[in-house]
Amino acid sequence: MCAHPYTGTLYFRGIFFSDLENPTRYAALQQSLMQFFKFNHLPVDSVSLSNPRMDSLKYLTLNLSVFPYGQASFNQTGVSLIAYAFSSFSFFPPETLYGSYFFLGDEYNYFPDEPKNSKKSTIGIIIGAAVGGSVLLLLSLLAGIYAFHQKKKAERASIESNPFGMIGIYLL
Repeated sequence: MCAHPYTGTLYFRGIFFSDLENPTRYAALQQSLMQFFKFNHLPVDSVSLSNPRMDSLKYLTLNLSVFPYGQASFNQTGVSLIAYAFSSFSFFPPETLYGSYFFLGDEYNYFPDEPKNSKKSTIGIIIGAAVGGSVLLLLSLLAGIYAFHQKKKAERASIESNPFGMIGIYLL
């Protein structure tokens, strides 16, 4: 069903094994990744690890493919959540095999098509927000003018009700 997994490269800085061809090493990592995605309620159906190799810095490098749950491709939110989960370092690989890591995701351009009315609804939202903001600004301005007049009216009433207030005005 899935035609477009989210892909990237996992780099492990310190590994505790040297036999890169042993598939059981990667099965534990794959299981750990799936538990992590399920625990965080990410829309992931399965993961695939491939092409284990050592890079020039002696980091273990693995290609990672993450397949979406119940659809042909991820939406923007799904890709963002997966990328954030890796960038926040909330995934902890099996400590007995792998050390610290970082993930570099590939560009993902397979988002589902937007609904045909999405541009119209976006324009409507923008217009509605502009009109709403203008009305709110106008109401705030009117409330400020009203409060200013009420303050002046109260000051005038206070001076007029004070029998000695008028004397102060005449002396100045």
